[in-house]
Amino acid sequence: YVFARGFDATTNDKDANEVIEDFFKRNQKVVGRVALMELEKSKDRDGNLFFTLFTDPGTGEVDIRVIDATEIQDIWTDPEDADLPRYYRRVWTQRAHDAQTGSQATVTREAWYPALNFDPAECRPPEPKLMEIGGHPVMWESPVYHRKVGTVGKWLFGCPRIYPMMDWAKEARHRLETCASHAQSLARYATIVTTKGGPQAIE
Repeated sequence: YVFARGFDATTNDKDANEVIEDFFKRNQKVVGRVALMELEKSKDRDGNLFFTLFTDPGTGEVDIRVIDATEIQDIWTDPEDADLPRYYRRVWTQRAHDAQTGSQATVTREAWYPALNFDPAECRPPEPKLMEIGGHPVMWESPVYHRKVGTVGKWLFGCPRIYPMMDWAKEARHRLETCASHAQSLARYATIVTTKGGPQAIE
């Protein structure tokens, strides 16, 4: 999804075009050209991207953000089809600030996010629209789209693209260290010449 000169999303519907343009303009931090390049790099490090869509119930406007891959602790899928995610369990640390005292504290929070396009009403057999799972809220207004790379079989999470390179990187590091040590050893070499005649002959 990374394009050298960006990309355009359009439709023949004029009103819809205005909504699309507004969406991309408001969400440049995530879907802008520079942001997409950074997200491409993060697939090398994390192997997973979790896009969250926050909907304003008053205006219907949608803002998109990315949840840190380390915060997603579990993924629930359809019991009969592991390729269809249903819920994402997120655990994160939130910093709370006290303006009067100038102090801050960390609070651990937990919530569940539904997968994008997952609708419990369409499940067979019917499943109620859960408001809580294990005592933690389900954020129905903020569905998640999961992009993963480097998966094998039915893995729920992706694998960073640099992972298979790590062994070779370690070998390359050892080689460079050996080359550096060799160069340092060569730098210590000195030649001792013994001759007659004193300083004048040496010169």
